[in-house]
Amino acid sequence: LAVELLQKDARLAATGELGRACPGGTLRVVPLFETVKDLREAGSVIRKLLSIDWYHEHVIKNHNGHQEVMVGYSDSGKDAGRFTAAWELYKAQEDVVAACNDYGIKVTLFHGRGGSIGRGGGPTYLAIQSQPPGSVMGTLRSTEQGEMVEAKFGLPQIAVRQLEIYTTAVLLATLRP
Repeated sequence: LAVELLQKDARLAATGELGRACPGGTLRVVPLFETVKDLREAGSVIRKLLSIDWYHEHVIKNHNGHQEVMVGYSDSGKDAGRFTAAWELYKAQEDVVAACNDYGIKVTLFHGRGGSIGRGGGPTYLAIQSQPPGSVMGTLRSTEQGEMVEAKFGLPQIAVRQLEIYTTAVLLATLRP
């Protein structure tokens, strides 16, 4: 909520074509959950946030009923090791999706993955396919670390193939029961 207040006081606004303010006019606020402790509390934090009438209405009015939530991979891996971190990330995503569903809000999970395995890296297709059922629903956002941008998008043919991988994985994950 502090970020929303800062936006208002600083008169920040998202702009569209020709520099005009977009409908709603505010930038999206994206909560980040990365440590194991944060991941375990993610669902309840989102529930508390969406239970605030002002914020719930703000998301509906200004962001088309859509909330983005970021899950980070580095800190949880450092906190608890890869196996525990993977499980906590999975459960956190389930909890966040359930919280948003409880309030009639669409959610996009934003994955803050790194290039190395310890930072959440690995095969993109498998990573997307391993998301909890019902958590992709046609949308997914993911970071690509600097060292991976050149490898995955450096040549047009490779970039097209990478986009095919993302698209196919998102479609299949969305269609999975």
